[in-house]
Amino acid sequence: MDGFNGLRTFIHDGYGICLGSEKDYLVVSRLTPLLRETGLANLRALYDMIIQEPKGNLAQHVVAALTTNETSWFRDGRPFEFFKNTVLPQLLKTKSKDQTIRIWSAAASTGQEAYSIAMCLDEGQHVGAPINVNIVASDISGKALEQARAGLYTQFEMDRGLSATLCDRYFSKEGAQWRIKPALKSQIAFRHINLIEIPADLGRFDVIFCRNVMIYFDDQTRNKVMASLVQHLATGGYLFFGSAEAMSGYAQDMLTMISPGIYQKNS
Repeated sequence: MDGFNGLRTFIHDGYGICLGSEKDYLVVSRLTPLLRETGLANLRALYDMIIQEPKGNLAQHVVAALTTNETSWFRDGRPFEFFKNTVLPQLLKTKSKDQTIRIWSAAASTGQEAYSIAMCLDEGQHVGAPINVNIVASDISGKALEQARAGLYTQFEMDRGLSATLCDRYFSKEGAQWRIKPALKSQIAFRHINLIEIPADLGRFDVIFCRNVMIYFDDQTRNKVMASLVQHLATGGYLFFGSAEAMSGYAQDMLTMISPGIYQKNS
């Protein structure tokens, strides 16, 4: 098996991500720096190395290089407005003081989505009863999760969707960068999770954000992941996808579309 096909098979079988022949340029451009860093001669040599240790550090570097970590604060706006203005008031009304609101950011990348959710929750507490919150932020990229855990961002990253008011309220300046304040960060648990192998002990959530991920899967993988997400969603809970991501299979029968990209689990 040549390097291209070997890497395509590895990333598909292990992570469900499809890299067609039209992605050859992407594979080469993103893995060339890794080849230089490791001193490996070509993609075949890289493939031969990672299959010896499929869960090892080198394999994780390959996954990180071939996955897209495009993100921003309050990305696309509308889902977060719906979460803050509709979902959160419902949860505040139905949850007792000793219950916990559980939210999963299932493709958290470098953390902006999870921290945006935490900001919405903190703002919500100013207009409702105090709440217990547990946010799980996960991603398949260990490198992305490292930054998410650190909560440290450049000015360029901060300027992508974050207002000056929220910046001052939730971040502290560190040199040329900004770090999330401990009070907000403490609400989030970061986990390395592959969506085609979701851990059984993860439990159920009131809200799951899994946005702009399904477009990278083939139909079979997409149906499998959607079904697993629904199983981890509490009855009446909300599932947020990208607005262009359509529901299918088992998940389609279990969910009601509230608006494009926003679904509620049937009772």
